[in-house]
Amino acid sequence: MHRIFGAFLVCAAVAAAQGGAKWRSPLPQLRDKIAGGWAGQMIGVSYGAPTEFRSRGTINESALP
Repeated sequence: MHRIFGAFLVCAAVAAAQGGAKWRSPLPQLRDKIAGGWAGQMIGVSYGAPTEFRSRGTINESALP
């Protein structure tokens, strides 16, 4: 997990340096934002898991044009 996070930070730093970006954020703030995004993804996966890839076997006619 820490290796993936470290690799992401390195890639983000390289991309920012190549693009001439003016954006700067303190490292603790960046880590907090990345951890929050990761937590949001995991919460979404856990709530959606019971219904993921299951259909009712009917077509929703109201969604058709």
